[in-house]
Amino acid sequence: EKEPIRDGLISSTRNDRADYIHYTLNKALDSVKDPEVVPANLLLMPGVREPSITNRIISIAENRKDVLAIIDLENDYLPTAERLSGDTDSSKLGSVSEAVSSLKNRNLNSSFACAFYPWVQISDNLNGNQLLWIPPSVAALGALGRSQATSELWFAPAGFNRGGLG
Repeated sequence: EKEPIRDGLISSTRNDRADYIHYTLNKALDSVKDPEVVPANLLLMPGVREPSITNRIISIAENRKDVLAIIDLENDYLPTAERLSGDTDSSKLGSVSEAVSSLKNRNLNSSFACAFYPWVQISDNLNGNQLLWIPPSVAALGALGRSQATSELWFAPAGFNRGGLG
Protein backbone atom coordinates (compact mmCIF):
# COMPACT_ATOMS: atom_id res chain seq x y z
CA GLU A 1 0.00 0.00 0.00
CA LYS A 2 1.67 3.21 -1.16
CA GLU A 3 -0.45 5.33 1.17
CA PRO A 4 -1.83 3.37 4.16
CA ILE A 5 -4.22 6.19 5.09
CA ARG A 6 -5.39 6.92 1.56
CA ASP A 7 -8.87 8.28 1.07
CA GLY A 8 -10.12 5.19 -0.78
CA LEU A 9 -9.55 3.06 2.33
CA ILE A 10 -11.48 5.29 4.73
CA SER A 11 -14.93 3.82 5.34
CA SER A 12 -17.99 6.06 5.35
CA THR A 13 -19.03 5.00 8.86
CA ARG A 14 -17.02 5.37 12.02
CA ASN A 15 -15.73 2.15 13.55
CA ASP A 16 -12.66 2.82 15.67
CA ARG A 17 -12.40 -0.78 16.91
CA ALA A 18 -12.28 -2.52 13.52
CA ASP A 19 -10.84 0.21 11.29
CA TYR A 20 -7.26 1.36 11.90
CA ILE A 21 -7.68 4.42 9.69
CA HIS A 22 -10.72 5.71 11.56
CA TYR A 23 -9.00 5.00 14.85
CA THR A 24 -5.88 6.91 13.76
CA LEU A 25 -7.70 9.95 12.35
CA ASN A 26 -10.20 10.15 15.20
CA LYS A 27 -7.41 9.82 17.78
CA ALA A 28 -5.69 12.80 16.14
CA LEU A 29 -8.93 14.80 16.17
CA ASP A 30 -9.65 13.85 19.80
CA SER A 31 -6.25 15.23 20.76
CA VAL A 32 -7.15 18.75 19.54
CA LYS A 33 -10.82 19.04 20.48
CA ASP A 34 -10.25 20.79 23.82
CA PRO A 35 -9.31 24.49 23.36
CA GLU A 36 -7.89 24.61 26.90
CA VAL A 37 -5.34 21.90 26.02
CA VAL A 38 -4.45 22.81 22.41
CA PRO A 39 -4.59 26.49 21.46
CA ALA A 40 -5.09 26.83 17.70
CA ASN A 41 -6.53 29.03 14.96
CA LEU A 42 -6.92 26.48 12.16
CA LEU A 43 -7.88 22.81 11.94
CA LEU A 44 -7.24 20.77 8.80
CA MET A 45 -6.23 17.31 7.56
CA PRO A 46 -4.77 17.88 4.10
CA GLY A 47 -5.78 15.31 1.51
CA VAL A 48 -8.49 13.69 3.66
CA ARG A 49 -11.79 14.08 1.80
CA GLU A 50 -14.02 11.40 3.29
CA PRO A 51 -17.19 13.13 4.64
CA SER A 52 -17.23 11.01 7.81
CA ILE A 53 -13.89 12.59 8.75
CA THR A 54 -14.38 16.10 7.33
CA ASN A 55 -17.76 16.34 9.07
CA ARG A 56 -15.99 15.49 12.34
CA ILE A 57 -13.38 18.19 11.66
CA ILE A 58 -16.19 20.73 11.16
CA SER A 59 -17.99 19.49 14.29
CA ILE A 60 -14.86 19.95 16.42
CA ALA A 61 -14.38 23.50 15.04
CA GLU A 62 -18.02 24.32 15.82
CA ASN A 63 -17.72 22.95 19.36
CA ARG A 64 -14.44 24.76 20.03
CA LYS A 65 -15.67 28.02 18.48
CA ASP A 66 -12.11 29.32 18.20
CA VAL A 67 -10.75 27.58 15.09
CA LEU A 68 -11.50 27.60 11.39
CA ALA A 69 -11.80 24.14 9.82
CA ILE A 70 -10.41 23.93 6.29
CA ILE A 71 -11.59 20.79 4.51
CA ASP A 72 -10.80 19.20 1.18
CA LEU A 73 -13.65 18.11 -1.08
CA GLU A 74 -14.57 14.83 -2.72
CA ASN A 75 -14.43 14.40 -6.50
CA ASP A 76 -11.23 16.38 -6.82
CA TYR A 77 -7.80 15.37 -8.12
CA LEU A 78 -6.66 11.90 -7.08
CA PRO A 79 -2.92 11.87 -6.23
CA THR A 80 -0.57 9.24 -7.61
CA ALA A 81 -0.21 7.47 -4.24
CA GLU A 82 -3.98 6.87 -4.11
CA ARG A 83 -4.51 5.64 -7.68
CA LEU A 84 -5.05 2.18 -8.99
CA SER A 85 -2.58 0.99 -11.62
CA GLY A 86 -3.21 2.34 -15.10
CA ASP A 87 -4.73 5.64 -13.97
CA THR A 88 -3.22 8.82 -15.45
CA ASP A 89 -3.21 12.46 -14.37
CA SER A 90 -5.75 13.40 -17.01
CA SER A 91 -8.18 10.66 -15.96
CA LYS A 92 -7.93 11.65 -12.27
CA LEU A 93 -8.24 15.44 -12.37
CA GLY A 94 -11.70 15.45 -10.85
CA SER A 95 -14.86 17.20 -11.91
CA VAL A 96 -16.10 20.62 -10.83
CA SER A 97 -19.75 19.68 -11.34
CA GLU A 98 -19.37 16.47 -9.31
CA ALA A 99 -17.53 18.30 -6.52
CA VAL A 100 -20.24 20.99 -6.37
CA SER A 101 -23.00 18.39 -6.45
CA SER A 102 -21.51 16.29 -3.64
CA LEU A 103 -20.90 19.41 -1.54
CA LYS A 104 -24.49 20.59 -2.00
CA ASN A 105 -25.79 17.13 -1.05
CA ARG A 106 -23.93 17.34 2.26
CA ASN A 107 -25.99 20.39 3.31
CA LEU A 108 -23.12 21.93 5.26
CA ASN A 109 -23.84 25.19 7.05
CA SER A 110 -21.13 26.42 9.39
CA SER A 111 -19.49 29.68 10.37
CA PHE A 112 -16.45 27.69 11.48
CA ALA A 113 -15.54 25.84 8.26
CA CYS A 114 -14.53 26.47 4.67
CA ALA A 115 -13.46 24.46 1.64
CA PHE A 116 -11.21 25.27 -1.28
CA TYR A 117 -11.09 23.74 -4.77
CA PRO A 118 -9.17 22.41 -6.77
CA TRP A 119 -5.85 20.74 -5.96
CA VAL A 120 -2.94 23.02 -6.83
CA GLN A 121 0.21 22.28 -8.78
CA ILE A 122 3.40 23.76 -7.31
CA SER A 123 7.07 23.68 -8.21
CA ASP A 124 9.27 21.70 -5.79
CA ASN A 125 12.39 23.86 -5.42
CA LEU A 126 14.26 21.17 -3.47
CA ASN A 127 13.93 18.47 -6.15
CA GLY A 128 14.77 20.08 -9.47
CA ASN A 129 11.60 22.20 -9.76
CA GLN A 130 9.46 19.16 -10.52
CA LEU A 131 5.73 19.86 -10.42
CA LEU A 132 3.80 18.46 -7.47
CA TRP A 133 0.10 18.39 -6.69
CA ILE A 134 -0.94 19.59 -3.22
CA PRO A 135 -4.38 19.57 -1.57
CA PRO A 136 -6.27 22.86 -1.72
CA SER A 137 -6.23 23.09 2.09
CA VAL A 138 -2.43 23.37 1.96
CA ALA A 139 -2.61 26.17 -0.62
CA ALA A 140 -5.23 27.92 1.56
CA LEU A 141 -2.99 27.57 4.59
CA GLY A 142 -0.14 29.13 2.59
CA ALA A 143 -2.35 32.03 1.44
CA LEU A 144 -3.53 32.66 5.01
CA GLY A 145 0.04 32.61 6.32
CA ARG A 146 1.36 34.86 3.59
CA SER A 147 -1.50 37.34 4.04
CA GLN A 148 -0.89 37.50 7.77
CA ALA A 149 2.86 37.98 7.26
CA THR A 150 2.47 40.81 4.73
CA SER A 151 -0.58 42.72 5.99
CA GLU A 152 -2.76 43.22 9.04
CA LEU A 153 -4.69 40.30 10.52
CA TRP A 154 -8.10 41.63 9.57
CA PHE A 155 -7.41 41.73 5.82
CA ALA A 156 -8.90 38.88 3.82
CA PRO A 157 -6.37 36.53 2.18
CA ALA A 158 -8.02 37.02 -1.21
CA GLY A 159 -7.70 39.06 -4.37
CA PHE A 160 -4.66 39.97 -6.43
CA ASN A 161 -2.59 41.48 -3.59
CA ARG A 162 -3.03 38.90 -0.81
CA GLY A 163 -4.66 35.90 -2.51
CA GLY A 164 -1.68 34.44 -4.37
CA LEU A 165 1.39 32.63 -3.17
CA GLY A 166 3.68 34.06 -5.82
